Amino acid sequence: MPHDLTEGVFRPSPDLPLITLRIGRGERWITEYYPCERVEAGDGDQWLVSLRVTDLGWARRFVLGLGPEVTVVAPPELAEQVRATAAAALDAYAVPVPAAAPVGVAPVDPGAPGRRAVG
Repeated sequence: MPHDLTEGVFRPSPDLPLITLRIGRGERWITEYYPCERVEAGDGDQWLVSLRVTDLGWARRFVLGLGPEVTVVAPPELAEQVRATAAAALDAYAVPVPAAAPVGVAPVDPGAPGRRAVG
């Protein structure tokens, strides 16, 4: 017998984690796409949105993909997970990586015999 999916695949329940996000105008689509338990106007263009999630790992990936107009309000452990993951991503780019030669092209050694300075 096929499953009834008229109310969507995800079915939030009180035993699932509840997260609260502060979202900007550009992220309001969340309230149309995900089942929210609470949506209320915040300061300025911001809204506070509460929704149930399957687990905090999914919520961490979700928030990181949304960008700078989203802040985790609760739970605090989700905010810490998002902060730690974002910091690790920034750390990965803290030291410049030398540019690689295009595939199939040997790197040029400016001190090699036969090379002359341009200038």
